[in-house]
Amino acid sequence: MAHTWNGNVIVEAPVHAEAVARAAIAASGRDVAGLVGPYAQIVALRNALGLDATPATMDSPDELFAVSLADLRVPEPIARGAWIWRVPRTDELDLLAEWRAGYRVELMGEAAGPQLAARALEEIERNQSADRNFVLEVDEALVAYAGYNAATPRCVQIGGVWTPPPLRGRGYARAAVAGALIAARARGVERSILFTGIHNRAARAAYRALGYERIGDYGLVLFTAPQPLTASTTRR
Repeated sequence: MAHTWNGNVIVEAPVHAEAVARAAIAASGRDVAGLVGPYAQIVALRNALGLDATPATMDSPDELFAVSLADLRVPEPIARGAWIWRVPRTDELDLLAEWRAGYRVELMGEAAGPQLAARALEEIERNQSADRNFVLEVDEALVAYAGYNAATPRCVQIGGVWTPPPLRGRGYARAAVAGALIAARARGVERSILFTGIHNRAARAAYRALGYERIGDYGLVLFTAPQPLTASTTRR
């Protein structure tokens, strides 16, 4: 169990989940903004913590995918150099922040506005400083984004994949993800994982085309407001 900087509790505890979660939350001193992990586990933990009736902007049962980067299938336009993947320039971060805000509104149900815009820019700048941002360029214009939500020496988790709505259906998101994975492979990373909603057929097809295979279930719950864990939140 981990209680991260953004308030999300990351779950991988098939037994004793409530006790371990309470210990992690007590140690962090943070409110609970969301739950992430195998879907059955986060449903059970949400109930155990007394948060099952707490309003959420997102409650998504997802599928978990993985690929060995040795088996990555690179899209043909990337392979022949017609489409270019690269790290974004500093002067492009404002555009990527707009995209990140759009991603959060569309996929996570957040409200557009100055607070979201500021948070989106902060996320993009943080990723840039950690070498986790990648873009796809076609005909000298940016058309898609992919990044790492997490990275270790052996594995990267892809996240934040976004193509502006007018440019969708052309394979740009898949190519942006491929670029991020090529960069990871060049650094010696061996594997990638990601999760996406069970109803997002386009994303699932794009990831399978790159060589990802389903390895399990996953899920994400994001509460409308961070929740303090108090004595009143008890097992039901």
